[in-house]
Amino acid sequence: QDPDVHPNAIDKVGDLVDADCAGDTDFDLDGDGLPNSVPELANELGLPINDCSGNQVTHTVGVSGDYPDIRSAIAAASRCDTVLVEGGDYNDFTVDKALVVAAEPGHEVRIIAGPGELVGVRVTADDVLLAGLTIEGYNVGVDTAGTTVLDRVTIRDVDVGVSSVDHLLLIFGLELSDSAVGI
Repeated sequence: QDPDVHPNAIDKVGDLVDADCAGDTDFDLDGDGLPNSVPELANELGLPINDCSGNQVTHTVGVSGDYPDIRSAIAAASRCDTVLVEGGDYNDFTVDKALVVAAEPGHEVRIIAGPGELVGVRVTADDVLLAGLTIEGYNVGVDTAGTTVLDRVTIRDVDVGVSSVDHLLLIFGLELSDSAVGI
């Protein structure tokens, strides 16, 4: 992770190669270290996904953030915003609008099952990007009912890793372990 190694190299979105050696996500189109929205990525990859226009806001979750948990940040967010999650352990959540939900770069974000919780992350909207999250201990790690991108997501100790029926699911850098059924 040394950007001086290849100072003029250009990262190509979606190829999972960090050509410029900057250590950033493959979906960081603007160089801020965070993945861009799904519509921006879809446009870059030539996929037919809705447009996000207007001002996007970042909602930070964690000790120094504006929200104590991911659910409250999602509730406050508008379509196409980013929910940036500081390192720590969090409860399950549902994404019901086009959002980026991403771990803060360099932080470990774990979505850990509690008693009776069946699904770690449920996606009920189109144009959702989940990045840098670790999901563990659920019956289903990620259940998608909308167009979803998984970027550097780890799912472990689940019955079903990812459940998605009749929706576009793009997976880049998924680590799946201790699962009875993968995808």
